Order: sequence, then C-alpha cells, then structure tokens
Amino acid sequence: MLNANQRKLRLIGLSTFIICLIVLLVRNQYGDSSKSLSKSTGKTTTGGKEAGLGKTTNPKISNSGKIGGADDLPPSIGSPGKKSGKGDYEAVIKQHHDSSQKHPNKNEVLKSEEESGGKDLTTEQGSVFDPAKEFNGILALSPVVIFSKSYCGYSTKLKKLLKAQYDITPEPTIVELNQHDHGIELQNYIKEKSGRRTVPNMFVGGTSRGGCDEIVALHEKGELLEKLRTWGEKHVKVEKNPGH
Repeated sequence: MLNANQRKLRLIGLSTFIICLIVLLVRNQYGDSSKSLSKSTGKTTTGGKEAGLGKTTNPKISNSGKIGGADDLPPSIGSPGKKSGKGDYEAVIKQHHDSSQKHPNKNEVLKSEEESGGKDLTTEQGSVFDPAKEFNGILALSPVVIFSKSYCGYSTKLKKLLKAQYDITPEPTIVELNQHDHGIELQNYIKEKSGRRTVPNMFVGGTSRGGCDEIVALHEKGELLEKLRTWGEKHVKVEKNPGH
C-alpha cells in the first residue's frame, strides 16, 4: 500500500506529464496553422518574422534608334556663313542616293498632296525633332520641292498650274506643312533659310525661287519653262504639256 506522500508524488508526476503533453500538442497545432496561413498569403515565416516573397521585374529597355548616322545625312544647304550653290546641291543628291541604298524607306517619297500625310522623315518616336535635318532631307528627295498648305488657295493655284502646264521629271515633292508632325517648326526654319515664311514656297536646285505670284508671273510671261530648266540644271527635265 502506498502511503500518502507516495500517492502525492505520483499525482504530481502524472500532472506534470499531462501538462507537457498538452503543451506539445498545442505547439504542433499552432505550427501547422502558421504554415497553412503562410501558404495562403504567399509569405514565409522565418524566426517568427514574416519574410515577403518579392518579384524581380526586368525593366523595359527602350532603344531609341536613329535613321542613319551623321555620315548618312545630306549636307546642309545654305548653312550660315556658306553660300549654297551647284556643288552643294550635287553633293546633297549624291549623298541622298548613297544613303537611300542603306535606308530604302527614305526614298518612299510622298509626291502629291493626297499622299503627303503628316510624318516627318528624320525623327523617330521619342527623339527630338531637328528642323535642319528634316529640311535638308526633304530637299534631297527631289530637285523641285514645294512647301504648301492643303487649305491655302495660292498653294492650290501653283500646284494646279505646274501639274496642268508642265511635265517635270523627277516629279516635284510637295510638303503640306499643316499636315506635317512638326509643320510650325519646319516653317520657321524655312523662313530662316529662304527669308520667306508664306506658302507656297517653291525650291528648285536647293534654292527658294518664289511663291505663287512670282511663279505665275514667270509663266504668264512665257519664261517659266526656261527658268525651271536653268534652276534645275541637269537634275531636272522640264517640258510643256501637249496642248499648252
């Protein structure tokens, strides 16, 4: 028979065992719950602290390309301190021919007001517009260039006159400034180079030859045909259309 002290010690030992067992069960249950919670929230518990699972996102890399390099651009016509002349214009024509072999899309010239659209030739999205590059690039497209506005009556009159009365080869390039992405900047630059801001402004051989009034006056005096041939030299072939 166990005396009272022995029974008391046994009860204490049994109670201690039961308490330890309960503590272990509770800790195991808490640990399982924490893992389940971590899976559902996308976080991992480490040392009692939550460690977020971060994402590494590669930044977008924007390559702002250029249409050709410095060597591909036509030389400036009528640049400050330099008088434009035959040598300059021939250099532009040759340079454009060479660069068009590398960039055929440059040679897809918009030859009429219906085709002209509003895209500039030398600027890609995200880059800065350079009116000098654009101006020289346009002049290199054709020996005869008309800067116009689609709603301008004088521009329409000049374009209709040339189309109806004269056969010009290569066909003139028409730039509608009101449809150009950077028409205002380009028009301001044209004023700097030619002294004329109004439209139409007709360039032949890299030089401004006048607007509607001047060209129509030459036509009415019967002098425009020879003027066009002289201005364009060997780069332009001009004939009167049959019946005119």
